[in-house]
Amino acid sequence: MLSDDKYFAFIMIKDAQATVTYESHASQAMVRKTFTIHKDTDQIDLQLTIKPYTKVRPRLLWPSPLLKEVEEEAISAVVIDSKNKFQQISDTALNRNQGYLRPELFGSVDKYFAFIMIKDAQHFTQRAYYKSVDKRLLSFLEGQEIEEETTWNFSFYCGPKELSAMVPVDPRLEKTLNYGMFSFLVKPLLSLLNYFASYTYNYGWAIL
Repeated sequence: MLSDDKYFAFIMIKDAQATVTYESHASQAMVRKTFTIHKDTDQIDLQLTIKPYTKVRPRLLWPSPLLKEVEEEAISAVVIDSKNKFQQISDTALNRNQGYLRPELFGSVDKYFAFIMIKDAQHFTQRAYYKSVDKRLLSFLEGQEIEEETTWNFSFYCGPKELSAMVPVDPRLEKTLNYGMFSFLVKPLLSLLNYFASYTYNYGWAIL
């Protein structure tokens, strides 16, 4: 446990998961975030508790994936809105002034990874939007104003853009994979390639 007058952190490790709790005290509110990191999947759960001392409007934000080795990263916003419409919008084409009311899925992807909110159990999000800071795309979830202690639960996918990793967490994430016009051929061939690679441990030999 690490602590000072305004900040605390607790870590608990179990067989299937690890839990980290951060607690912060400020003049406006107490904020507690408990992250549950699953060892067998790329899912991260968040329990957010806010105890306000005055009326506050909570916001939750996280950055897009970052690979320092890739100089020109292609970042895209990913949204499934309240009408179940899927959108994947390039960072260069994204309207920064646009907001999304109560999205079902929200986040960002690059060529290799995805950081996406996949579940908002207590319907925290009233509005969601994006901002660019230091060449990274920030995803914002904005809640309604609160005056009493409230707890919300979220789930996120934070992992590779691989079908075998995404689908067990949330099948909707497959929409972020672009197979092209020959998807009916690419998908079974990709599954077959991954099957052989699981035995050869080498994609070169798997292709052969």
